[in-house]
Amino acid sequence: MTSRKKVLLKVIILGDSGVGKTSLMNMYVNKRFSNQYKATIGADFLTRELVVQDRLVTMQCMSKFLLT
Repeated sequence: MTSRKKVLLKVIILGDSGVGKTSLMNMYVNKRFSNQYKATIGADFLTRELVVQDRLVTMQCMSKFLLT
């Protein structure tokens, strides 16, 4: 039995309030969409594991409100 190489990928989504950063993460990680808007205070974190070219990739997603 061969073990897969593990890779950690960190993705940060930045943007203005209310544009859908957390919704985008939820669709990709959980395959769910909510019509209810709830402002993120601080940062939102989600994790997804997937296999890419025989490597186990742990994808840590973070959405953060960007002050301009």
